Parts: sequence; structure tokens; C-alpha cells
Amino acid sequence: MTARQAPPCGVRVDAGERVEELLALRRLLAGSLGALGSLVTLATLALGAAPAPRGAAADGVIVLFGANMSLLMAIAYAPAATAVRTAARKVCRELVALAGAPAADLLDRVARRHEIEQVLGVDRGLLADLQSGVLVIAPLLAGAATVFLPD
Repeated sequence: MTARQAPPCGVRVDAGERVEELLALRRLLAGSLGALGSLVTLATLALGAAPAPRGAAADGVIVLFGANMSLLMAIAYAPAATAVRTAARKVCRELVALAGAPAADLLDRVARRHEIEQVLGVDRGLLADLQSGVLVIAPLLAGAATVFLPD
């Protein structure tokens, strides 16, 4: 079953299949963030290398373009990453239920849930995702770098 096909009504999807889909979605998000960051970085560098009169105003436009595009990428990434993280938390709760667990088994269950959360990236926040995808900041850096390029 692919991520685009919904299971028929009343049919439970295998837990392993759900984990695979979540991992695939996380890879897709990371890849799209990297690709979009690369495109915006190239656009910012092209704007800085364009033959136009240079000056403080032009340099400011380049830096603002890079900063705005970095912000837009983060805004576009946030809802999708939050949705995947929420679905991963739900899967973790379903795979390793803590409610009703005997006290002697609770510590083991918490450790197992923590391992699954790490694999699915639930323990990472949005800021950590964006920081690990350095390409989000690359347009801003590219804009700042073009200011210092010789004419």
C-alpha cells in the first residue's frame, strides 16, 4: 500500500507499514527542504551576480531577498513537518501503550517508546529540523556573500 492509497474502511494498517510510510515522509520532507533551499540559494546568488548598478540599496535588496526566501521556506516546511511529527507521535502511542501497563513493565515500555520516537524523529523539534537542513539559511548566507563579491 502506498502513501497515496487509503485503506478500505474498517481495515487496520500494519504498524510496520505505518512506520515505513512515516520514515518515507520524513525523507521526502528533508529532500524537498534541501531542493528548495538549493533553488533559492542559486536565485539569490544570481540576483547578486546580475549586472546592475551596485550600491548599499542593491546590496540590501539581495540580503532581504535571501532572508525573505529563507523565512518563506521555513513557513512552508512547518505545517508538513508538524503533521508528520503528530502522526509519528500517534503511532508511538499505539505501538507502545503506557496506560494500563504494570508498574514493573513501565520502565521498559518507556525505553521502547523513546527508541521508536528517536527513529521516527518525534524527539526533534521544528527548529532542530531547520538547523539540520542548513540549506534553509543558505539563501541568507548567499545574499550576504554577494554583498562582498567584487563588481
